[in-house]
Amino acid sequence: MASIGVTERSADSRALAYAGLSVSTFGWAAAFIAGKVALADMTPLSVAVWRYALASTVLLPFAVRPRPATRPGCELRAATASRPERRFR
Repeated sequence: MASIGVTERSADSRALAYAGLSVSTFGWAAAFIAGKVALADMTPLSVAVWRYALASTVLLPFAVRPRPATRPGCELRAATASRPERRFR
């Protein structure tokens, strides 16, 4: 009975992973086509400026969102980062 739940969660996460890969592939292709169209009308420098402006606008909410002071597991990573000999055991 417990394995059924694991299989369902695994199938859901697998479907989510494939959906994410599909969206990123489509985004990559769309960016290539949009770049070709934009270069037909603008200079490469202005295309680069608009690309960085758009990327900054999209990523800014993720950069300024409030985050908790510590996350579970961060204490362990911080402790092992200060002692390199412990990382390679």
